[in-house]
Amino acid sequence: MALQRQEIDLHGYTVAEALFRLEQTIPLSYSKGVDELLVIHGKGEGVLRSEVLSFLRSGYCRQYVQSVQPGDQYRLDGGQGVVKVIFKIMKVAEIKKKFFPVRYIDVNDSKIEKISDDTKAMVDDKKRRGKDRYLKMVNNKKNNNKG
Repeated sequence: MALQRQEIDLHGYTVAEALFRLEQTIPLSYSKGVDELLVIHGKGEGVLRSEVLSFLRSGYCRQYVQSVQPGDQYRLDGGQGVVKVIFKIMKVAEIKKKFFPVRYIDVNDSKIEKISDDTKAMVDDKKRRGKDRYLKMVNNKKNNNKG
């Protein structure tokens, strides 16, 4: 299976604008299953580069990013003007959440839980069987009292 790569070009953006774009792009790329993101920030005076690197290594990005590879250290095309971001591999729970729709339903008439359609069907089935058992028990008591 081929690696999915994506690029984001931050040339001409201020530091605030560039970080805002990265803040939006990182989780979106991760959720789409992108393996690598090439961040092109340009060489310039190095201000944008240092801010981009510190943002990518921050706590916000840790949940998505496995490693950050500055272009000059890893001999990437673009040298000091690029950074390669390698995303973490999605966990099975995240994949299920991505591909299976989620609904909010009332469970036990007391709290709202977030569950998948399969789980909802299972809960509905258990509720139906519980109701059937209750009705059967009531009918048995009625029949026993008649006799």
